[in-house]
Amino acid sequence: MTVFVESFCSFFACFFFAIIYNTPKKELPFCGLIGSLGYAVFYCFTTPYNMPMFGAFFSTILICIMARFFAARHKMPVMMYVLPAVFPIVPGAGIYYALYAFMINDLYGAAKQGIDAFKISGVIVVAMLIVLSQPKIFSQKTECK
Repeated sequence: MTVFVESFCSFFACFFFAIIYNTPKKELPFCGLIGSLGYAVFYCFTTPYNMPMFGAFFSTILICIMARFFAARHKMPVMMYVLPAVFPIVPGAGIYYALYAFMINDLYGAAKQGIDAFKISGVIVVAMLIVLSQPKIFSQKTECK
């Protein structure tokens, strides 16, 4: 039940971030949908299994595949769907806690939080590179000669 509530909240977080990103109004629900499904995958790996790196990797792969599909279908840029949708997965709280621990002179905690946040950010970037560097499979039409 909690995954549905958090995915619902993630839908609106991505929706409103897409408004800030100046996405066309007809594309806002798609940005929210991609973000909520991506966060649901992230939640399913993170909460029961405590594997945030696998969750970030597979949810970013799902987000990028869906973004490429909607971008080709609606003839829009891919990043217009990716940037708002990846927003709930980015480890902003981890970076905050790393800086907080550094400020209160807990260097071990700062290093641990910072390295974890850096690893999750790196996994997100690698997953984006894997999917977005592939040839365009949704927008190319095959022709027989």
